[in-house]
Amino acid sequence: MTPGDPAVAAWQSGGVIDRILTVFATLGFSVPVFVVGFFLIYLFAIISHWLPVQGYRPIDHGFGPWLVHLILPTVALSLGYIAFIARIARTAAAKGASSYAMLFPPRFSPQ
Repeated sequence: MTPGDPAVAAWQSGGVIDRILTVFATLGFSVPVFVVGFFLIYLFAIISHWLPVQGYRPIDHGFGPWLVHLILPTVALSLGYIAFIARIARTAAAKGASSYAMLFPPRFSPQ
């Protein structure tokens, strides 16, 4: 998902992109994190064997194993926040805010 997706969804209100983003935002914000975690474990660890199911490797065992063990928890915990931000950005775009105004609120804009 890119920062421009909510703007495109608001511009094409009722279109395919708008519906996909709305479903993602609703599910991502409504489904508990542990359910998302179980789904991601089932999909990426049990079925595809791409990521480990559990465990932790300290960084002194190597950067690769350390990073691989952090992917699933990071994605599971961040999906709810991504969905929330997408919902806010879509609402702002529907009310007429520009992409620049969504990416750089007035408190961060250059003077």
